[in-house]
Amino acid sequence: KTLLSGRSIRYENNDKVGVFYKSSNQGVATVDASTVPVSMTMATDVTITQGSTLYAYYPYRDALQAVNAVKMRIPLRQYQDADSYDSDAMPMASLPFVLSEGSKQSAGDIYMRNLASVVEFNIYSTKLAYTRERIVSVSVEAQAGVAGDFDYDITTVTGDSVDDLPSLVDKTVRTYVSIPKSFGTGKDKAAKVYMVLKPGELSGYVRVKT
Repeated sequence: KTLLSGRSIRYENNDKVGVFYKSSNQGVATVDASTVPVSMTMATDVTITQGSTLYAYYPYRDALQAVNAVKMRIPLRQYQDADSYDSDAMPMASLPFVLSEGSKQSAGDIYMRNLASVVEFNIYSTKLAYTRERIVSVSVEAQAGVAGDFDYDITTVTGDSVDDLPSLVDKTVRTYVSIPKSFGTGKDKAAKVYMVLKPGELSGYVRVKT
């Protein structure tokens, strides 16, 4: 699973990335995180010829898919441990890339774009009683949909823009902290909890459970 390292997403070995050749021919690429930059090896049931345009997305879903309606999800339940965030929750799509040297050669560089936003909650208190508490989860109760399942046309992603996500239904999202965190004692020592949400203005409530 991918992780959030600081404010950057990094891959782990054997992460799966979906790759489309034409509208409905889907293959799967396996990540090798030991290389710099990270590399991916793709397996597909069809021959991909030189000059073909490919589209990639993450996380891979083993389901009947179409390139203009890829099934994606911002989960209602998200998780992080003490130091890193499980960003399987972040849907991503690539810029289109052209296979330059034939079906068994390198496709060149692949650039992924985030389709959602990462919210960073900085949690602290100057009251001693609160600093003794341990953060178990953070939840957002929004006035409009910020998570859930959606279909996305990954052919629309460009270097300059990403189409807005469609309307989402779910309004409540929670991040669970697997190793509970202590409240920070000040702004510069705040405990950080992350959450992936639909981009846009957010109105509602944030609740911290201890």
